[in-house]
Amino acid sequence: MYTIFIKTGVIKRDSDGLQVMPVRGPDDKGLIEYQNWLMRGNTPTPNYSDPMEVLLLSAKENRQNMVDTLTVTLLSNKKVIDANESSQNRMARNIQVLGPSESITWVYPGQVVGTITREELVEALSLATRKTTDIWAAPYLSINPSTTEARF
Repeated sequence: MYTIFIKTGVIKRDSDGLQVMPVRGPDDKGLIEYQNWLMRGNTPTPNYSDPMEVLLLSAKENRQNMVDTLTVTLLSNKKVIDANESSQNRMARNIQVLGPSESITWVYPGQVVGTITREELVEALSLATRKTTDIWAAPYLSINPSTTEARF
C-alpha cells in the first residue's frame, strides 16, 4: 500500500516509508513497483497533511516537554535550578525588585527550600534563556538544517 500526500504530491510506500514520488530516476525500482501496483487496480491512500508539518508538530511536542522540565546548573556554585518558563518569569520578576546583595527564599528541584541571591538569579536566567532559545529553534533546524538565521 502507498500514501499520497495531497499538499506536496509526495508518494510513500507504507511498509517502509520509501518515497517513490518525486522520481529519483527513470530506472527507479520503487517507482516501477508503484506503477505495477497501480495497474493491479490499487489506489494510494490520500493524506491531506504535509509530511513536513507532521514532523514539525512532533518536534514541537518534544520541544515543549523539554522546556517544561528544563533545569540549569549554575557555573558559580553548581546549584541546580528549575528553569521552565514559569520559573524564568519568577526569576525575572525577582531580579527587578531585589537589590544587588539581597537574597530570597527559593524552592529548588525536589521541593528543597533554600535561599538564592539576585546574582544567582541573573546567572540562572541567562543560562535558562540561552537553553530555551536553543530548544525552541531545534525543531526548525532539524527539519531544515541549512536554516541558520531568520528570514523574514
